[in-house]
Amino acid sequence: MQSGAKKNIKDNYEDIAENLSSDYDVIISLKQCTPVIEEADVQKISQCITRSYNISKYSVVTLQKITDITKVNKEIKKVNFFLTYKLSTKCH
Repeated sequence: MQSGAKKNIKDNYEDIAENLSSDYDVIISLKQCTPVIEEADVQKISQCITRSYNISKYSVVTLQKITDITKVNKEIKKVNFFLTYKLSTKCH
């Protein structure tokens, strides 16, 4: 992976999914992986990406609120492809 703006954000959530869904309509992926998401690389995939988290057990990518479901579906496909490609060697 390219070296980029890596962020190590401490896991302060007791329930990660619940906390994220309170701010976002769409949660793209919650995978039990080694934390390897690089925010700079994620940002290249879609302008809709607003946050990436490096968390001890989970790599989480969220999309900001989008009303057009067609656009949401397209972004999910792109991001899921990216995650599968980037994390395939790191996931359990």
